[in-house]
Amino acid sequence: MNPAHVRGRVARAWVDYIVGSSVPRGARWVLGGNKKRGLLAVRDAVESGDGEFFAQVEAKFALWEMQIREREVPGAIATARVLARDSRRTVSWASS
Repeated sequence: MNPAHVRGRVARAWVDYIVGSSVPRGARWVLGGNKKRGLLAVRDAVESGDGEFFAQVEAKFALWEMQIREREVPGAIATARVLARDSRRTVSWASS
């Protein structure tokens, strides 16, 4: 197991976020979910820049979705711009 694996970190962050936001308090205590920790883990995965291109895009998309859910509009707009820029780069790469 690789603790620095981007997709694994994003998956664990989603578990923390969903358990921290949707699960009743008693089960949340057992499962150990914390939505702030999940959001920080995704943000850390994006900022680290590790992993292949598509794993980074997946991490950025997860960050964008969590920012939307948390109503962090300025951060979500910035993340969406980065995603749009990266998708243009991929399209130009794929068409050549």
